[in-house]
Amino acid sequence: MGQGRFSARHPFTRAQVEKLVEAVTNERPSKRLLVNVTTAHRQNSIHQWVLKGVIRFDCMCGSDPRWMMHGWLLMRGEYEHMQGAVLTFVELRPNGRCKAVTVTSVEGEFPVVDPLVVGRQYDRMVCITRSETRSTAMPGWDCLSSVTVDGADVQSYVFGDDWMVEEHVYASDASKPEMPAKWVLGTALNLRTRKTVLSVFAADAIDKGPVAQAELPYPLPVGLHGTFHART
Repeated sequence: MGQGRFSARHPFTRAQVEKLVEAVTNERPSKRLLVNVTTAHRQNSIHQWVLKGVIRFDCMCGSDPRWMMHGWLLMRGEYEHMQGAVLTFVELRPNGRCKAVTVTSVEGEFPVVDPLVVGRQYDRMVCITRSETRSTAMPGWDCLSSVTVDGADVQSYVFGDDWMVEEHVYASDASKPEMPAKWVLGTALNLRTRKTVLSVFAADAIDKGPVAQAELPYPLPVGLHGTFHART
């Protein structure tokens, strides 16, 4: 299996992990590896690449499965905050061992990479995060962050306590699709005005704030897993 042959945007099942490791090593994966991988509680996004037989991927990972349930309680008008998932990088090695490294202790969700590097090695991603000062009475996330894979550089823009930030994605310049994505787009719900806002950020300057915003005269249902395509 060569670099970039496999890419995924969803959590691996046990069977997928077995097949993935077999494809790289031509061996059945060890029980230890499967235990290490499947007992972690992962959330939606995984971005992965293979290099010299080592499978590397990122995910939002938490040690307590209850955090996944708490967000759903909002649908019943209930909320009780608890520590959520954090950005984690995982290595599945040919010898059957697994290594997981926590990149940052900040709660986050929906990590996304430039479509140009899907299935290939990358050095930075964008995700939404929850500021440490956000009230525990408030659900959701209030920041957009750009994070390097080693966690050495985290650039964030804080929308504020009265916002619920939704998933953001990269968007390329339609005239230069072969170049790195220039923009990051996403929606957020302004709880104070009860209106949905679409924000556009420069991909290399997330911390500088939106370069443009469009506000709807009404709120939209909180969205996720969106994408943007240029008109042709």
